[in-house]
Amino acid sequence: STLIKQTTEVKYYLPKEVKKQSILDMDKELTLKLDEQKGQYYVIGEFELDPGESKTVQVRTSCLLYTSRCV
Repeated sequence: STLIKQTTEVKYYLPKEVKKQSILDMDKELTLKLDEQKGQYYVIGEFELDPGESKTVQVRTSCLLYTSRCV
């Protein structure tokens, strides 16, 4: 909103290949959690934004290379 201060929650599912040990760094306002039903990690956080403010959050992971082998 451009008129009022707002609190918003961010919940973002990471790719299934990303595991806890793959997380190198993330914004301090974020918490890493595991959705046990999906077997997938996600980050969640709550942010208070001033009128007209936006926020970009970041999760840095190690590079993962997956290959498939054709037989």
